[in-house]
Amino acid sequence: KLEEKYYEKISKLLGYYKKRDPTSKAAIQDGKLTIIKFDDSKQDRDLTSRMKNEILNFSQSQELNELQSAEIYFSWKEEERITKVKYKEKMDSITRLIDYYNQERIYLIKCVGALLRTSAMEDNIYAKPVREIVKGLLSSKKGMPIMEVLKKQYSDISNYVNKLPEIMQKQKNSNEPEVKNKMERIINQKRREQ
Repeated sequence: KLEEKYYEKISKLLGYYKKRDPTSKAAIQDGKLTIIKFDDSKQDRDLTSRMKNEILNFSQSQELNELQSAEIYFSWKEEERITKVKYKEKMDSITRLIDYYNQERIYLIKCVGALLRTSAMEDNIYAKPVREIVKGLLSSKKGMPIMEVLKKQYSDISNYVNKLPEIMQKQKNSNEPEVKNKMERIINQKRREQ
């Protein structure tokens, strides 16, 4: 069924990120890896020592699987290359990567929220098909119920926001005033989004 296809895709997205593990860390340290992207395509990468450090630092800061951290890293690098977003240039690379990752997660949660709201609208022409998708999401035929997944995602993002003062303190100690100011803005923005 069509709604099962959508359920599987949304569930895969929401439950995609995993915790760190030694095998993944070793693969990054090795420096040669094949990244399997979300669409199941493969990409071979040789990592420089800088890439390794940035990926491992990001992974550690977010408690995220190292191979998935590499996927996010390359996705972020590609987006920065294409968009050339100027305001982020004043942030250090790890802070920009963390911001990219959490913005992606917040956006995904907002998309699921839009599905839930649309399914409740009687006068919306898309309400009926969306209701079927939401029904599949809520029934959880496979894996964790969607509301539990959403709560976990929100909790993870909240934990990140709570860690920001510690991250900011490390930035203060590094004597990078522009980064420090940006970190303060990020903290305030993330707290408002909660």
